[in-house]
Amino acid sequence: MGFVAIEGRGIDADPRLIASARRAAARQSDPAIGLVFEQGDPDDAMREEAEYPADLLLCPASDADTRERAALARTAADTVLWDRKAKQERGRS
Repeated sequence: MGFVAIEGRGIDADPRLIASARRAAARQSDPAIGLVFEQGDPDDAMREEAEYPADLLLCPASDADTRERAALARTAADTVLWDRKAKQERGRS
């Protein structure tokens, strides 16, 4: 994609997942990669992104995903990748 730097923002309501993501991000040492993780509502975060859409959005899929959520995701990013595996992993915790 030709990026010089990458900025990532992770949002989840589960504080355990945010803590896990922060630990994983702390292990990367590339100064061109900036990662921030926040506890919150992913749908609210997607609404915030709509004004200046992200290049890429990775979104966990769930059985509760609706056309409304898919439309919201498409306004939040130019490209949306649905992570179907995340649904299965969440079910195990």
